[in-house]
Amino acid sequence: MIVPGMHPREDWQDPAQPVTGPPPRGAAHTWVIHYPGGGGAHVGGQVPSYLRGIQNNYLSSRGYSIGYSYGVAQDGSMWEIRGDD
Repeated sequence: MIVPGMHPREDWQDPAQPVTGPPPRGAAHTWVIHYPGGGGAHVGGQVPSYLRGIQNNYLSSRGYSIGYSYGVAQDGSMWEIRGDD
């Protein structure tokens, strides 16, 4: 579900490393907000490269994609990761 002001996955995803995973097991009814800590503010134009870096790390070291449906950057912008599908 893309809402006004939300960035779709295509705004950050590298087509060579698409987000993949199993289909949802049911309707989402709980939201989890995860803050990874660390330094640096990832805002605006920095968010796409930050998300690509996380995706690359997950695929390289863990063998699977980022598991979150959506991300919220420090500037409040919302980013689709896996989305609802």
